[in-house]
Amino acid sequence: MILKSGSVAIRKNAAEIAVGQAEPLYKAADYADAIMVRAGEIAAQTGTTVSKALLDHSGTDPVIIELAKGERAAEMAAMRSRQSAVFEKSAQWS
Repeated sequence: MILKSGSVAIRKNAAEIAVGQAEPLYKAADYADAIMVRAGEIAAQTGTTVSKALLDHSGTDPVIIELAKGERAAEMAAMRSRQSAVFEKSAQWS
């Protein structure tokens, strides 16, 4: 779980990613954890389970949507980084 103070920074970064103003500052798993924290907040407000809150609000809650975009951007950045490392090590690309 991400602490509340930590979630402010990750949510701010996710919001900036969603509008194309920033690159991911965190790993994809950090955004996924923040999504679950947000689902927990919604579950507490609505009296449902975390999974139901995530299922019901994943396409409508702006915070979850932004965090999901951050998660995807972090996954893509990690993939690009791995691909770059492979090409740099390959004699074929030297």
